[in-house]
Amino acid sequence: MGMVLQGFAGDISEQQRDFLERAYASNERQLHIINDILYLAKLDAGRIVLTKTKFDLAELVRSSVDELATSAKEAGITISQHTPKKATVTADSHMFRMVLENLLTNAIKYTESGGEVTVRLVRLGDNYTVSVTDTGVGIEEKDIDKLFKQFVRIPNERSSSVTGTGVGLYLAKSLILL
Repeated sequence: MGMVLQGFAGDISEQQRDFLERAYASNERQLHIINDILYLAKLDAGRIVLTKTKFDLAELVRSSVDELATSAKEAGITISQHTPKKATVTADSHMFRMVLENLLTNAIKYTESGGEVTVRLVRLGDNYTVSVTDTGVGIEEKDIDKLFKQFVRIPNERSSSVTGTGVGLYLAKSLILL
């Protein structure tokens, strides 16, 4: 589908483009869910091996935001990022990307049209901190302890219209703790 959308199969009508874009987005969401569940199974089996390499965390943050910018825009959400030009770290870049994209996806899902999601990468001494904030519906204090539990979705005014499996934040926290 991606190749057709990029014009490799010739011209397509606006209606065809619209249908293909929706199908492509749906496939991407399904792939994301499948990957989360596969990593969840590996995590539970103790089979995740971290592959630490040096990489530019600032570039990873920028590219993750760019990947999700279209879905944010379609939802009427502004997504902004604040990163230094470069931030070299040694970590597992694939796992870090999974964590960040789960946090960003969650922030976009629970933010209403007209809202904002902000990603910040800040250096603190020898370390970096990445934060994802949003103007979404928020979480009641009584639900905070459930937030990172497996297969749990916090009920709120947006949850009935938001799709998900309840594993994204659990997976993100579990990967960070490795």
